[in-house]
Amino acid sequence: MQPILSTRYALRLARASLEATLRATRYRLPPNVPVDLTTRRAGVFVTLVRAGKLRACWGTLEPQQTHLAAEIVAAAQGVCTRDTRFPPLRAEETNRLKLILTVVLTPPQPAHASQILPREHGVMLRCGKRSAVVLPHEGRTVRRLIELARQKAGSAPEESVEIYTFRVQTIRE
Repeated sequence: MQPILSTRYALRLARASLEATLRATRYRLPPNVPVDLTTRRAGVFVTLVRAGKLRACWGTLEPQQTHLAAEIVAAAQGVCTRDTRFPPLRAEETNRLKLILTVVLTPPQPAHASQILPREHGVMLRCGKRSAVVLPHEGRTVRRLIELARQKAGSAPEESVEIYTFRVQTIRE
């Protein structure tokens, strides 16, 4: 899939949905959504960063919604309530949060660590029935991406794992 062109609009969509969710109001897509966001499907992750540290992240590798705009809204709503690693988000935090939108451009493919391009690839790691996803902005080196994925999956360094990569488009506020 080609990268999306309406990046600023996509960020505004995610931000508006996030803020509406934290205010406990219903968010509806505006009528003027760009065509590249309504004619394509892709997995999306919304990551929130506060003072340079991860505050919450939520999304899917594969699309769950009818189009990309709806996927962005769903991920933004999910980041507010579904990342149980952190305390619930509060409305008064929104102005201190930086939003990172990650659009999944390709499905995960089996890979060897030597094939990972840290700035372009997300990593999915499987270890038995456990798995984890790490996005490119979470680690700057191959070693760090795999280390983070192992931690998230609860995998010991000596355990055998399957590595998958997928290409993404990362859009930052």
